[in-house]
Amino acid sequence: MRTLERLFIFTFWIIIAISLYWYLYPYNIIEFQDAQFPVEKTVVYQGEEISYTSRYCKYMDLSAVVTRSYIDTLIYTMPSTVTKRMMGCHNMVFSTVIPNKLPAGKYYIHMVYKYDVNPIRTIIVEHDSESFEVKEATPSAR
Repeated sequence: MRTLERLFIFTFWIIIAISLYWYLYPYNIIEFQDAQFPVEKTVVYQGEEISYTSRYCKYMDLSAVVTRSYIDTLIYTMPSTVTKRMMGCHNMVFSTVIPNKLPAGKYYIHMVYKYDVNPIRTIIVEHDSESFEVKEATPSAR
């Protein structure tokens, strides 16, 4: 066998090994300490902010694309944002505005975090907030 053929075969197997490692490695990016994010208020009005507490431990220094959805009998999805939480264990309060057009009802926020851990793999972490009630804003508040 020629040297060039051996080099090609060796390179091929290295690429396969790296790809398998990237695909199968059990990445642990973030762990949330609560079953659900606790909300500050259980009743909010359209257009107001709702705050929730996130207790987490983050182990890798990666950004995430986060998509938040308000879920009731309907799913109201907000535009995605990019976030980079600090590594280590933290207790943070986050706020988000209740859309003015979100119908009154009982909701929770479903969050999907997408982490690109390597060129061929994305890890998805999902977490929910506690339930809260959205009430219709008064005409003067709109």
